[in-house]
Amino acid sequence: MSGRRAAPKRSARTPAEAGTRAPLPRAGTRGTGGTRKLRKEHRPRIVTLGADTTAIALVVVLMLVGVVLVATSVGGDSGRQRETVVNAGSRGSEELAVDAATRVLGAWSQPARGYRDWWDALSPMLTPGGRQAYAYTDPQKVPVLGDLATSDVRMSAAGTTATVYFETSAGRYGVDLSWKSSAGEWLANRVVFPGRESMFG
Repeated sequence: MSGRRAAPKRSARTPAEAGTRAPLPRAGTRGTGGTRKLRKEHRPRIVTLGADTTAIALVVVLMLVGVVLVATSVGGDSGRQRETVVNAGSRGSEELAVDAATRVLGAWSQPARGYRDWWDALSPMLTPGGRQAYAYTDPQKVPVLGDLATSDVRMSAAGTTATVYFETSAGRYGVDLSWKSSAGEWLANRVVFPGRESMFG
């Protein structure tokens, strides 16, 4: 035998011994532990409205509310206008009552006139009942009232009857009136003498 020792066999170096890294397993493949790596989890996206979009939506809502309110207001005003027109035709006003009573006393208090002239001037301003009451009156017996100063107006709640009082040179006189919606005017029922009560109480 020769005196030389056989050189030991060198084993193959591992990647770590060689200073290199083993390649990583690709996504979706099994790793060295036999487990599968999961892909990144997909989370739902939350969409948020910007400040400008929110402001525009708020303006649109306010505009719609405004349109509804205006429509309601117009409808309500139209209804009130129709109601006012109906009431104006079915009841007389205080101003018209005073005007009618003034004209009645002015025509009635004319003792110097002849009967025909006196009656022709007065009768159109009387109700049928008033015509019956004064058709046979002698105008020469009617007092002169002079200037008329309105002192009191008493109108019914329905606005269909009224009594207008005046201070005159002959005392406190009044006129009982009824509103005739068909004619749109006040007509006189009676002349109320001083100390007498109205026929309407």
